[in-house]
Amino acid sequence: MSEASSTEQARAQRLERWRALLSGVGVKEAEGARLRRGGAESVLFGVWLHAAARVGQGLELTELERSILAPLCGVLGEEEVLAIGQLYLEQRAEGGSVAALSQAVVSRSLGRGSARRSTRRRWLSGCRRSPSCRT
Repeated sequence: MSEASSTEQARAQRLERWRALLSGVGVKEAEGARLRRGGAESVLFGVWLHAAARVGQGLELTELERSILAPLCGVLGEEEVLAIGQLYLEQRAEGGSVAALSQAVVSRSLGRGSARRSTRRRWLSGCRRSPSCRT
């Protein structure tokens, strides 16, 4: 198997794992519920998926969205980030819910970007509900 073929196969497998995570297929109920309840990590996860979907639709990103996507594009590559954003859009369209995110995140209009102030508010709200944030 050539290196290019192996790389493409690995990418396809990663995208299938993303599809499963976003749809909830293969995610244990307890894990899915933990992700949906969220906390700070759910908000951040939602912001980057939302931003990836927005950039794929040609929408202008906010400063926060650009700062989150830049390192991800550096690691995963822009093409893969766009593909994950497309999977997120497809899952939203299919059932209106995304297994790994709260409905508050998923229901956000694609036309609305995420700003630092509103994300900080959502993060703090989520953090109060998350055991991982409590000291």
